[in-house]
Amino acid sequence: MFFLPVPGKEPRDNVMARERLISKPGISGMVKMIRLVKGERDEVFERMRESYLESLCEPIELYSEVICRDSIPYFVRIDGKITGYLLLGEGKVLHEFFLEDRSLPLAENIFTKAIEELKVKKAVCQSWDHLFMSMCLLHFKAEKVIGYNFRDRIEPPGPIPDLDPEERIATLDDVDLLTRFRDGIFDDSEVKDIPYWIEKGGCTIYEDSDGSFIGYGMLNRTIDGRDWFDIGMYVRPECRKKGYGTWIIDRLADRCIMNGWRPTLGCAKDNMASKRTIEKAGFVSRHTMVEFFRGDRSGGR
Repeated sequence: MFFLPVPGKEPRDNVMARERLISKPGISGMVKMIRLVKGERDEVFERMRESYLESLCEPIELYSEVICRDSIPYFVRIDGKITGYLLLGEGKVLHEFFLEDRSLPLAENIFTKAIEELKVKKAVCQSWDHLFMSMCLLHFKAEKVIGYNFRDRIEPPGPIPDLDPEERIATLDDVDLLTRFRDGIFDDSEVKDIPYWIEKGGCTIYEDSDGSFIGYGMLNRTIDGRDWFDIGMYVRPECRKKGYGTWIIDRLADRCIMNGWRPTLGCAKDNMASKRTIEKAGFVSRHTMVEFFRGDRSGGR
């Protein structure tokens, strides 16, 4: 339990504290008992997360959505009512933090309780997630940018390469091919998920006229029910620096636009080749993915 003191009055015991209200101008009925309750991914969580997604000014990153799938939800309860949630992943990593508007005056108190009680070691935040970002800046001691997020497409800085490779939708017969050529797309822990992504129908194989493999593009819906589509691409090393990467991104982005979908892309901060390729296709980055640490950048206190 965590109780906020009433200005000018010290509660004599917890019972009295539960009965008193916080005195804040313009805010009535805001109680001072805050609890974090481990939850399930049930209808209550889905409704709360839908509110979180609606609160964001940009679509979330597919990478974030994937790592959040195994995260544990904790509900924020104030006077027994659920007013927000957070997602805690493996290694005590905080991935999401959301509060309804009526609880925002208590955001710092709730966040402090969360990182202390749940022993949070670090947080991974998208820069357009304003509440989460603000809390991380206030409460963590170190941070580093780990990725670029691309949400806007402008006129490409130069002509798109005039290429015409053969293309086909990947099938489960291509699992070994994608497993072999996966650098920058699937890490070792994600190899097992390759059949899943193929079966979703979002993987396109590109080949030369003689059938030799050039690369592949990934176009996947980030969240069911939302028209956010993540673009990824891989080009075989022997075929790089010929414009195929830019061509694939441009083609998949056009497919999104034709269907009324919102294309999104991301790349690691140290992958400058991918960043340049994405930019050549006309995408610009105004946002980043940021890691925050409780102590130094090793995650120690």
